[in-house]
Amino acid sequence: MPKPLLILTEAGGRGVNCPKMRITSWGDFMDVVKQLTNPKTLDEMQSKFESIIIDTLENMTMYSDMAVSQQFGVSTLSEITGKQNGYVISRTQIAMAIQKLTSVGYHIIFLTHEEQIDMTDEISGEEYKFIIPKGSNNEKASARFIRDMADFVVYRDWE
Repeated sequence: MPKPLLILTEAGGRGVNCPKMRITSWGDFMDVVKQLTNPKTLDEMQSKFESIIIDTLENMTMYSDMAVSQQFGVSTLSEITGKQNGYVISRTQIAMAIQKLTSVGYHIIFLTHEEQIDMTDEISGEEYKFIIPKGSNNEKASARFIRDMADFVVYRDWE
């Protein structure tokens, strides 16, 4: 990827030779977004970075979900009651952050782990294994919403 910045949400990344930023909360991620999109320093940031790589998708969405839960004083999004929908709030804040980055021209790449699900071919009725980003099988999961908005999904076979 051209001019990468690796945003690390988990241990690792030492084997990759590029600039890195480690985040441990949604606030940290939003600080990075602000640094990358600040109109006063945008030209400087874009001269350094073109591809923003987020490792991993599932941790970034977990940080967003945790931030919304804390905002409402609950342990999980499912505990938010009333007219507020924690899942929608979390997805919206993620979408707004990614949109802010893409609106100024950055390419966003999400790295994620995988999981396999059983699928059935609609025509043949034959069952097969299908690989999806980890955590995106649950309909309410924030990772599912990001999987659905991606322009490309690429899988690497490590075998």
